[in-house]
Amino acid sequence: MDPAFVIPRVEKSEGRAHHMYRCTGVEVTIGIGHAIQTPADALNFTWTVNDRPATAALFLQAKG
Repeated sequence: MDPAFVIPRVEKSEGRAHHMYRCTGVEVTIGIGHAIQTPADALNFTWTVNDRPATAALFLQAKG
């Protein structure tokens, strides 16, 4: 598969989110249908809050 062809087509049908959200199933998703399987996986991404790096403490604060 050529990503240059596939990504625009998937983005058109799925949309692109710059934040985590729960998809129609139970998976937490970001970007163009990219499922985040576990909370630990979320920490592998670079996150920002108000253009500043987000920390693990912010994730825990949001959870509470």
